[in-house]
Amino acid sequence: MAKLTRKQYTRKHLFMGAVILVAVILLVTGIAIWLLLGSLSQTVGGSLKVSSVVATPMSFSEFYVGDEKLTGAPDGTQELKDVFIFDSAQNDRKGRVTCDGKSWEKMAVTVRGKLNYADYLSGMSYILELPEGVIEAAKEGYLDISNYYNEKWEPKSVDVIVTENDKLKDVASGRELVKRMGSDNIFYLDFEFTIRLKWGEQFGGKNPSVYYDELDGGADVPDEEVMEILKHFAQLINGQSNERSKSFTLTVTATPNNQ
Repeated sequence: MAKLTRKQYTRKHLFMGAVILVAVILLVTGIAIWLLLGSLSQTVGGSLKVSSVVATPMSFSEFYVGDEKLTGAPDGTQELKDVFIFDSAQNDRKGRVTCDGKSWEKMAVTVRGKLNYADYLSGMSYILELPEGVIEAAKEGYLDISNYYNEKWEPKSVDVIVTENDKLKDVASGRELVKRMGSDNIFYLDFEFTIRLKWGEQFGGKNPSVYYDELDGGADVPDEEVMEILKHFAQLINGQSNERSKSFTLTVTATPNNQ
């Protein structure tokens, strides 16, 4: 196993954000709310449209992606920037691939909200559709999206809430969810889940700024090769001429208990 010498530690810093040129990776553009076959869906991405309520009175009275509240206003669209960012690990100022202090990785986002008429609810799930470039990067092992895509690289449904023994259960924590009745005699349910993208096996499942500085990782990979790998990763995300979309679609579906 190669060892890093004192001289090697003094090699020039590679600011990952500057190298891969992906300051803004994924954008969420627009919001759509509709009811489909009696199920309530809220989609982040694409154009805004609101249809009439049918089959169930359920609705999302609150819906947040990170700290941004989605309004679903029918007269406009909503854009959320920097939902995910592929960059150096925050506060990583050591080694050769470091954080410049201006931007750092953001691999997870929490989605939360409030569902009205929760007594009709039997389950909640979501589907995450990622941009072509992210899928291509995952195919080459730079990212791990296996939680959201199957072996055929098709998006798969992820359960958030399920019904077990006539009780609603949060899938991630395993805890029972309790509906609460408001002063308007309507049952409400707060929900929350986290979407987390992961670094792939090409980086040992770690941020490249960490992986390429570790003795048991990629510390022995020459600077020039590290630069080429990161550039290739960026090219997969962006395309040859920065032509690839960096938007994703998130569809959250609340299924009523009569389905």
